[in-house]
Formats: sequence, structure tokens, C-alpha cells
Amino acid sequence: MFNEIFSHPDTLYSTHIDNMIAEQDSTLVQAIKKYHDIGKLTDNFQKYIRGENIKDKNHSEISAYIFLKVNSDIFTKKELLFAYVSIIRHHGYILDMDVYIDNIKDYIEDKDKLTQIINNSAKILMYQNIDTFNTELEMIIKKISNEFKVKMFEKKSPFSIVDYVQFRGLFSNLVYSDKHEAIFKTKNLSKLMICNLDKYYLEYTNKFDKEKNINNQREMYSDRVTENYKQNQDKSIFKMVGGTGIGKTLTSLRVAIEMKPKKIIYVLPFTNIIEQTYSLFHTIYKESEIQIIQNHYMNNPYIIDNDENENIDKDKKNSSSNKFTTVNFGGDINITTTYQLFYGLFGNNNSDFVKFEQFKDAVIVIDEIQSIDENLKNPFLEICEKLSQEYNTKFIFMSATMPIININHCDISDYEHFRLFNRYKLEFKLDIKEEMDYIDKCIELSQSNSSVLCVVNQITTAKNLYLKLENKVEGLFILHGELTVYDKQSIIDKIRKKILMHEKVILMSTQSIEAGVDLDFEVGIREFAPFSSIVQTAGRVNRNNKSSQSSLYIFGEISKYSQLIYGALLLKTKQVLKTMKQDFINENKISEFNERYFEILDTTNSGINFKLYYKRLEFEKISKIMDKYFSNNYKIMIYVEPSEDYFINFKEQYNDILNEDINHFDKKDRISNLMFQIIKYSVSITTKTIESVEINNLLYDDSIKYVKFNGINQYKSEFGFNYKQEVFL
Repeated sequence: MFNEIFSHPDTLYSTHIDNMIAEQDSTLVQAIKKYHDIGKLTDNFQKYIRGENIKDKNHSEISAYIFLKVNSDIFTKKELLFAYVSIIRHHGYILDMDVYIDNIKDYIEDKDKLTQIINNSAKILMYQNIDTFNTELEMIIKKISNEFKVKMFEKKSPFSIVDYVQFRGLFSNLVYSDKHEAIFKTKNLSKLMICNLDKYYLEYTNKFDKEKNINNQREMYSDRVTENYKQNQDKSIFKMVGGTGIGKTLTSLRVAIEMKPKKIIYVLPFTNIIEQTYSLFHTIYKESEIQIIQNHYMNNPYIIDNDENENIDKDKKNSSSNKFTTVNFGGDINITTTYQLFYGLFGNNNSDFVKFEQFKDAVIVIDEIQSIDENLKNPFLEICEKLSQEYNTKFIFMSATMPIININHCDISDYEHFRLFNRYKLEFKLDIKEEMDYIDKCIELSQSNSSVLCVVNQITTAKNLYLKLENKVEGLFILHGELTVYDKQSIIDKIRKKILMHEKVILMSTQSIEAGVDLDFEVGIREFAPFSSIVQTAGRVNRNNKSSQSSLYIFGEISKYSQLIYGALLLKTKQVLKTMKQDFINENKISEFNERYFEILDTTNSGINFKLYYKRLEFEKISKIMDKYFSNNYKIMIYVEPSEDYFINFKEQYNDILNEDINHFDKKDRISNLMFQIIKYSVSITTKTIESVEINNLLYDDSIKYVKFNGINQYKSEFGFNYKQEVFL
């Protein structure tokens, strides 16, 4: 009936399969790729791909069973099961493995479809001389089902973490290469070492002013850490401890370069640090062909913005290829969030598995590793260890407040710099527990210092202090999580400029300032918090060692819900502080107290035990654990109109796209692109806050909400939302 067989509207079937199969693929992976789409050889699918309105176009199920028919004598039962699941679900998400073990026996063979596939396969060279299409399925299915069903019933744990990692590797290889070929129409060539990483790095760092003592100390730290790595190049997992402001980001890049990577993935906990890191790397490599990509919810994946890099095709902006490259870590250096990494490792959506493929042979740098929830830390470390063993992935864990790393690793830290660095001391005055004491101290410090930082545990606390200080001091700013990303960055930029000009600045902030924000205050105040948070705040005080030793004053709790925010971590911190012989800690002694703090945490919390989930390959259950820890169900995202009638114009553009005569996929891409243009005006607020502001529906349903520009002064760019008085506690 058909002279040519297609896999996609513009791609011959044989071309699609040939391009997917890579030279380095194992025999099993090659076989999976070879048969994963063979169900497309039915007459109905070939009519559908040519534009006919055909309902019965499903091809995954029959492809999976044909794979079993043809390969039953070649692979083990476990390999056959993994291949079957990979093929049957290559367009969907992965459920717990017992679902497939139960359902594998329910297939009823369609003889007509099988005959059509056999007839059409004769036109494709790779399928000629296959004489096992007619192998009886029943015995094969029974063998696979019984093998694993009996073990699960008897609780003999048929699987392990190794199987979990290997299945992710198998499935990710299939879905990544399938999507890659469909988009790029080319082979996914084996990754090569990134060239010239060291050349541009040296050109950048050689420009540093060596007359400055802080730059000399940073260079010394970088030299020692790099030398420590060179003596341990045979290892795969490295720990790198460094004080705040010592230059860990550049040092980790230097170490990653020494590893001669095929890909680097930088993982950071907050989007503002991602922007900062992206800007640094972009500056280093702006004259090169090295592709720097950032991947987080704020970034538009349809645009790869490397300015004048010649390797970027400007005509492909807003295309599926850019989106695929961005969201799946397709650059040479990729900067992303902890969220993206964890779902790539533990999520069960098809898109999560696509990311996993890029972890193979990569160098993954985890910055601020202490920010990983204690309940997830050990499962995360375990899977990192298996990735390093199975897929040659290398890891660098770094932090100023390093938690206990309970897997085999190599410590390449330079601890000598802690002795040299004594930029601040922590002064504990926990008996001070009144708002007015905080206010009086801010005023007192501002009289003798040009820049003062005050960090508290809640947004409402920060706002109360801000309002009470507003008419008493000059240069007052506030920073917290209920400002839009655009306004937050604008405030940080204004503060940085004032600090450089030695103008008066007092910043009232929540934890938003803690990790990675490159601001340098002369003195600070911190509401009592977990020890790691206190140290992170201290990293914004005398950061560049410009003056003699400064102070971070730690006062007692004034926020109503500190215990709810931090839980047992406050108690653990008090346990550590009991070992103090005086009421202050110098920076050069911080590491000792940090070790005690994380030792206490480690002995009292071993985290969630994933072994039971691995034993049954419960992908969906593991993914739901990620949802529990990463989703903000108590928060709602809304948009703040940045100027008069901004969203009226937005709606007009939206409607124009809806009414365009273009295909569904292009329409979806253009709408997504449009939505990304307003994401910087978004803010996540609590349900309690949303009850106190006047909101409007942005589109025709109530899924997207916004606050009007200057609407009854509800939101101010320099302050955030004005609550009703009864909510503003």
C-alpha cells in the first residue's frame, strides 16, 4: 500500500531509527531504539502521518510486544522487562514497576496489525531476515511476569538502587535520542571534551587586581584546592569547603576544567544566584563558542541569549530546538536549580528522564549543598554515588557551611584560608527580644557605618521594622520573597551602587539575602536562626575584607513563626552554642562550630530511606516525595502590572496568537514564549496574603491572576504588598 514508510510527517522511518542509534549504545539500547516505533508500520499510522483523520494511531504497545517476540532469547528477563516498559511508556510518565509486571500479561495480540507490520517491515532494510515475528508471546510474558511477581509477593526485593539508576539511564537514552532526532533531524553525536575552557578562564582571572589582599587570598585558595584535586584525579566525588566570598564559584570552575569535561552543570538553590553566576560565566566566555545556558522557571527556554556568540543561529529563536537545548542541559555549561536536578534524578515524568541523559559523563557542581533538605540529603548522596559508578559522572559539593557527606568522597578543601580569614565575628545577644531593640540598634549602627544589614525570619517582621524605621533613617531598603523578581533585582542593583559610592544604606531583609547574593555590608544584625543561616548572613558582612574585623549581632527571636519555619534546627543550634566559652565566635573559628552543628543534625536525622522504594522500583512514589518537598501548595503565583494598561496590551497579543491560522504546536510555543515575557513580574504569595489584596483574572479563566498597576496602592515596587491592618501582624 505504501512505497515509503514515515515515522514523522517529514522523516523517513529508517532515517529516524538510524539517527537515534549511536555507536556507543549497548546491544540492549540499540535493540530498544530499533523496535520502539515499529508499531508505526501499521496502515492506520501511515495514513495518520500523511494527514488523514485516524483515531487508532497508538503504536507504543504493539512495539513493546514485538520487541519481546524478537528478542526473548537474547536478553535477560530483567532486561526484557526494562525494555518493554521503556518502549510502552516512551511517550509518557513511568508508574511503579509492579503496574507493568501486573499488566504485561493482559495484552491481546492483534493479528491484522501484526500482519501489516510484517508486510511493511519488508521495505525497511534493518528488519529484513527477521523470522521471529510469529514467536508465541504467551510463554515469554508468563516468564517475565512470574519471575518478578513471585519475588515481590514474597518480599524478596527483586530490584536495587543500581536497577533504579540503570533503568533511568536506559529510558532516558531512548526518550532523549527520540526527541533529539525528531527536532534536529540528525544523529546525537558522542559528546566531546569542551575546548578552550582554560584559555578564557585564565584571560579573565589574570585581569584581577593583585594589589588587593582579598584577591591574593582568593588566588591562594584556588591554587591549593586545584592542587588537592590534581593529587586525587582518580576520584569522582569531591567536597570543597570555603568561606563566604573566598571565590568558590571560580575555583570550582577551575577544578571542573581540570576534569576535562564534556559538559558542566552548575546547580544552585535560588534563581537570583543563577542570574549572577550566568552573568559571570557569560563574561568569561563571551568571546568564545562555548555555550552558556541557564535553566530555571524564570528563564525563557525559547531564546538562547548568548549575545554575539557566532555559534547561535539567531533565526532559530523561539524554536523547539532552543527549548529542547535549554530545558535539557544541552549547553556546554548549564546553570540550573536544585529543583531541576532533583526531578532529573527522581521525577517520573517523561521530561524528567530526558534530563537524566545529560548527567552521563558530566561534571555536576552543587553549590550551597547545605540548602538541601536534611530528609532528602542522604538519598541524594546515594544516587550521586551510583551515578558516578555507572555513568562516569563527577560531582563537586561546595558550601561555606558544609553538611556531613555520608558517601565515599575526596575532600579537596583548603582549610588554611579559614585561619587567615577573620573578617567578622558573631556576637550573640539572645536576650534582646524586642522590636524596639532592633530598631534602636539599626539607628545606632547607621550613625557610625555607611551600610547596615538586618535579617529577620519573616516577611511581616521585616515590613514592621521597615515602616517603623522609614522616617528615622536615610537609605532604607527592604528585600523579601513577596517582591517580583524584577523589583528584587532592581533593589539589589540600587543597594550595590550605593555601597560602591559609600552612600548610606540600611537593608531590612529576610533569608532572601543569605546565599550567594554578592553584597558587602559594613555591619549586620541577624534574628536568631539555624547556625548555617547565621553564617550565610555573616557572609554579606565585610565580605571583601575592606576593613578591620566587623560584627554580626545575633539577637533573640521576634518573629511569631520562627519555630514553624525552622523547626528543630533552632534547638540544634542552641545545643551547639552551649559549647561556646564566650558570647562571640570569630570567623576563623566558624568551621569548628559548623562541624558540630552538622554532626548533631546527622546523628538525629538520617533522612528518608529510599531503599524500600528502590527494591520495588516505585518511580511514582519517589516522584511524589519530591512533590512534597518542592511544591509550594500554600502559595499562589500572581502577576503585578508594571505599567498602566500593560496587561491590556498583553491580552491583545494573546488573542492575536489564538486567532492565527497556524498549527497547534506552533501556537502553543508562541503562547508559552509570550508567558515567559511576563514571568519577571510574577510573585508567589500566601493564600492569606491573597485574601488581603484586590486581584483580577488575566485571561478568560481564573488560572492566571494579576494586581493592577497602582491599584489602590496595593503593591509598591520598593516595598511589596500593603496588607490590611488586621493581616499585617
